[in-house]
Amino acid sequence: MAVWTTWVVLFKPYAADTYNFIVREQYHSDSTDTEISSAIDALSKRQSVARYIDGRSWSYKIYELPERPTAARANAKLKTAYEEHITTKYIDDLQPIYGSEPINVVGKPDNLVLIIYPDYDMSEPQHRPLSTPLSPVHEEINPRMMRDAVASAGQKCKHPSTGAKASELAITQTSTFEAAIHDGRPLSLLGAPLAIYSEAFTQFRVTMSDETLQFDPTELSSARRLVDKAAKHTPKAAG
Repeated sequence: MAVWTTWVVLFKPYAADTYNFIVREQYHSDSTDTEISSAIDALSKRQSVARYIDGRSWSYKIYELPERPTAARANAKLKTAYEEHITTKYIDDLQPIYGSEPINVVGKPDNLVLIIYPDYDMSEPQHRPLSTPLSPVHEEINPRMMRDAVASAGQKCKHPSTGAKASELAITQTSTFEAAIHDGRPLSLLGAPLAIYSEAFTQFRVTMSDETLQFDPTELSSARRLVDKAAKHTPKAAG
């Protein structure tokens, strides 16, 4: 069943207590993309949102607001209404929605909010946003056509033993190749953030971004043992 949802996207600067309005977007889901994560994936690729992410590591949370905010001043813009209304205290009283949930669980499809959290301080020189912001581009992604294009490109790929060679990866691992593997190699081929699948990943990233955190020897030892055990399950490169 087709569902139209309206999203207000907010950006929370690193270590700040403010939420900056980015854009209001609509998303149309059909019977092939029933999870909320499909909407997040599509929204994150739109230019109005992508220019804030710009290939960087980020997390997000989703909320369904009880009521859409209205500004204290008459004739104020939508941006002002949301930035005045949405605070950490207000957010803490709401129950987040998980990306893995079906989109039809949303009771008020026009009251959805997507909050983006950067995983580091973007004010540092190497993390400055684009000097000339791109104009917003409104587009709809047809997931069925996208899957067909990927499947068609994948069928034309060479056998894995050949396709995995560096000479072949240099050709296929590009952002213009539909069947490219989104493994972050190169960085332009980053996949969707893990936070899409579980809020635990979002909470972990938000928590770990706090530079004042202190860890005791027991916690550090547990982390080292976890890495050691995980490494045993990772195949070693030949040679």
